[in-house]
Amino acid sequence: MNHRNNKFLLAMATGLVIFGSKVHASYQADAWQHTGAFSTNVTASTDNSSFMKAIDGNTRINRLSLVGTHDSAASTGGSIAFTSTIVGSTITGAFSGPALQDIVRTQTMPLTEQMKAGIRFFDIRVKHRNDKFQLYHGVSDLGADMDGVLSEIKEFLNKHPEEVIMARVRNEDDDDKNASINRASGNTRYFGETLHSYIKKYGESLFWNNSGGESNPTLRSVRGKIIILSDFPLGNASATLPDGSLAEKEIIGPTGKFKYGLSYRQARIHDSYNLDTKWSLYGKWEDLKSYLATTNSQAPSSNLNIGYMSGSGGAFPYFVAGGRMHANTSANHLWTGATETATGLHRSKWPDFPRGSCTWGIGWICSIFFSGLNELTATWLAKNNPQYAGILVADFPGNDLIDRVIRLNAPFTGMQQLAGQEWVSLSSNGVDPQCASNDGINCLLGASLADAKRATTAVVCGKDHQAKLGVTGYENKSHWCSMARDKITRDRGENSSTR
Repeated sequence: MNHRNNKFLLAMATGLVIFGSKVHASYQADAWQHTGAFSTNVTASTDNSSFMKAIDGNTRINRLSLVGTHDSAASTGGSIAFTSTIVGSTITGAFSGPALQDIVRTQTMPLTEQMKAGIRFFDIRVKHRNDKFQLYHGVSDLGADMDGVLSEIKEFLNKHPEEVIMARVRNEDDDDKNASINRASGNTRYFGETLHSYIKKYGESLFWNNSGGESNPTLRSVRGKIIILSDFPLGNASATLPDGSLAEKEIIGPTGKFKYGLSYRQARIHDSYNLDTKWSLYGKWEDLKSYLATTNSQAPSSNLNIGYMSGSGGAFPYFVAGGRMHANTSANHLWTGATETATGLHRSKWPDFPRGSCTWGIGWICSIFFSGLNELTATWLAKNNPQYAGILVADFPGNDLIDRVIRLNAPFTGMQQLAGQEWVSLSSNGVDPQCASNDGINCLLGASLADAKRATTAVVCGKDHQAKLGVTGYENKSHWCSMARDKITRDRGENSSTR
């Protein structure tokens, strides 16, 4: 081989490495920066207890962007009862343990911590047992009942009356359509009667009363309330009790509709939950991505938009949410078994999945890893900067996902410009000010109001500022955080000492 050819091959190899390095760097930076969207922590990473305080009360609930949790109470694997006959002997017991936990568990934070993190939609699954609602995930008994759910929500709303909780209530008994009293399960009354008993026990004022048949109330009219999204048939609405009265009259309003909330099935629901194998995850993501784009661009209607990011079947819930090898925040992402090379092999295969563990030679070879739907959604939100996402229902949501969705609720409403030219407003936590930013570190300076409102992110004073920059911003009275807090407090007609 002559000297000219040697120089040519060396230049070609160098070019592949340089070219490959640039491509790989873009994948690496984009794909891995939202791993905080998946979390198996048992406590909230950020405090969003009062984020709705910053939202205009005239906003209709169908225009709120919220994060919810799927099978919200399934923070354990629970147990599955069984009866078996072996050689003439009947054995009863219950399955439980780590294997069942991976199948059943969808959350790690208890409900109170979920609400602190900013969750405002709960997916509550129950079976009617002994005139109570026992919490279930499918056939797995979660070992708790509706009292625990309602007591936690009531305590939270008493402390944060500016918030609202939407609670889907689903009857997990497929063979009990509420058309009769399920006496085999120890019940002496209809499903609706037991629901009403809970409403009376915790106080009717805790629940939004929709006697007028409203389909899309304002946030102001439902603050401090639970909106029940009924996902159970009112099959015995015309059934009569021995005294001749209607069995479910107490939960049906004058319009003939459910009185304490809305019908869940009237919402626009995306829920393609079944995955045949782990490799079905990308197809689920493409469906969800299409839903996100459509939801953001569609003309407003009076219906809620509810998109489920969860999945099961051929994959565990934690894998669908996080793409991880184990149900742990710090677990490694699972390898798909495929690689991409500098020569173009598999460049278009699962393009939103991250590349990593690269080896170098004549060009590069990078492994393609799974990424969970929480991370993929957070990445999409960061890239596309949508105006609206509806209610996104997730397993194991982390603060990077929750905070990004919360921020869509008019993040820069009521913006004011400080003398230093920072554009500031009240942040979504309802307490600390924020400045418009494009990098999450520096405030925009000297920008027009229109440009500030188009900012991609914000710098929030207090704990968030301290985590990023080492100080809260309140230590120095000349810092923009201190000046913004004083200005916002003054303009709201409040004394700064009460904040």
